[in-house]
Amino acid sequence: MSTMRLRSKRLELTGNTTKHKTPLKKPTIECSIDVTPIGNNSQFGKGIPKQSISAVRRLDELSQDEEISTSANESNKENMEMDIEDILSDSSDSINTSDEDEDTRMEKYMKRKNRIMETKQEMLKKLAIVESTKEIRNAMIREKQITKTEKSATKQRAGILKKKGGKPLAESNIQRKSLRLLRKDPRGVDLPPEPVEIERDPRKPGTEFPMVAVDFEEIGINSQDSSEDEDTKFLKKSYTEYERFMKGIKRLNDIFESPAKIDLDRYKKSLKSLKIKPKYVQKVAKGRVFSIAIHPSCTETLVAVGDKYGNLGLWNPDLNDSNNGTYMFQPHINPISCLKFSEANSKKLYSCSYDGQLRCMDLEKSVFEKAFIDDEYWEMSGLDFLEPDHTIIVSRSDGNLSIVDTRTDPSNVQTFEAHDRAAKCVSCHPLQKYYVSTSHRDGSVFIFDIRNISKSMKCKPVVTIRDHARSVSSAYFSPISGKHLLTTSYDDKLRVFNTSIISQNAVELKGKCFHNNNTGRWLSSFRAAWHPASDDVFVVGSMDRPRKIDIYDSSANYVFEVSDPELLGTVCSINCFHKTRNIIAGGNSSGKIYLFSDNL
Repeated sequence: MSTMRLRSKRLELTGNTTKHKTPLKKPTIECSIDVTPIGNNSQFGKGIPKQSISAVRRLDELSQDEEISTSANESNKENMEMDIEDILSDSSDSINTSDEDEDTRMEKYMKRKNRIMETKQEMLKKLAIVESTKEIRNAMIREKQITKTEKSATKQRAGILKKKGGKPLAESNIQRKSLRLLRKDPRGVDLPPEPVEIERDPRKPGTEFPMVAVDFEEIGINSQDSSEDEDTKFLKKSYTEYERFMKGIKRLNDIFESPAKIDLDRYKKSLKSLKIKPKYVQKVAKGRVFSIAIHPSCTETLVAVGDKYGNLGLWNPDLNDSNNGTYMFQPHINPISCLKFSEANSKKLYSCSYDGQLRCMDLEKSVFEKAFIDDEYWEMSGLDFLEPDHTIIVSRSDGNLSIVDTRTDPSNVQTFEAHDRAAKCVSCHPLQKYYVSTSHRDGSVFIFDIRNISKSMKCKPVVTIRDHARSVSSAYFSPISGKHLLTTSYDDKLRVFNTSIISQNAVELKGKCFHNNNTGRWLSSFRAAWHPASDDVFVVGSMDRPRKIDIYDSSANYVFEVSDPELLGTVCSINCFHKTRNIIAGGNSSGKIYLFSDNL
């Protein structure tokens, strides 16, 4: 079915007579002509096929905005519209002859229709409707192309869109920016950089400050308060217990004993006796555990925990008081990445933090002593002792290593460049202290000889290990002889290297095993740790279910696991051994410590 609409100001079609009044100046006809096949049984009312012709009885006047401006087009339009009216008039008279048969009427109707269509096409050509439509279409295409070009220029300015080969597109449509955004003065000269506010510890670097638990530091309570308020009485009782706790840890240094060498076969059997009780599950820190250390006393148990917020928690699980033997201090303001008791004096606990500070907690004096504070506040990721009593080496997030002598001024520090990326940890050889190992984000492990530090404060590694496919969280020498180097990597491998002879060709892989080390965003990274009194066994957290803590030997072979389906229900990312007793401590992401011991 085809439809053709012709415009006229007024035209009335009724019955067998179809006539229009006096010719109008600008007539418009709007009618629709339906063409359908007509069979032998087609019915015609008053001589006009009902299914073939449908006239629109209501016609709209041509609006003023549709008038053609040029007089030439107006005259052409009037002539053509008059032709159409004549065609309709003639055809209506010819169709309405009742004497003719159906075939003759149909033939006349089709001729009339074709004449109208041809006239309409000629009118469209003279009015240039087709050409105007093409111009509009081309204009729309050009507009789309301009829009795409502007979007491409915007992406190009943001550094997103690039050509093949990685080269940026030519800066052709870059918009101008204000001098304020370009950080220039009215003359076009660059302005000085804005000062960057760094969160710093309010305490001064070179001073000491007392060890006061966070709870009592905030309220300022002490045992000499004479108030009779119930809350004050409770706080006085708690403070009295805190004083007793502090007096107890002062005596730990007097009962320190050197450990005996561990026999691996006997130790494997002793691991089966490790158990845990509800008493030995305690929230020691406020946030996620980043570091953990156990005091080496052979009779008393003291666990030190560093968390995400710079808090240092101390826990004596054998002390029965209202705080369950747990007290928390805040020597730092950012995560405490490493904790170590001094090898020469166990009453001193050293801590380094992401706030760029190295501090010493003196358990005997109950103070935090002066320590090294980096002027540029680079994050400190690890520490170890070059000399047991006074010299410490610290790894930093800028890839440098700093050697600190605690006997001198904190500003007198020797720093040398080790790597162009952040050092994840640092470890000293237990016998040849001038050998230092570091691990890095690019999967490399370096061993330096600090005797080779040049005048330009650079040091080339004597051994480079690139066996790891991803970032290496830790690389530690074995604590007794240093003949093994233990690494933990995000490529889900635990590796042990033979470092009995340190040279590029002599350091070889001794053993490795698969271990899921992808802890994700909310857990601390796994760092496998040696037993402090053995070169043959180490401990590491586990992502497996049921939750457990894994123990391996120096060939990366599985030895044992400690677990408890009722009490241990989370991942213990950070773990360590007691130096002289059969105790393993593990810390999770909520600040809880799980203590496994054979003396329960």
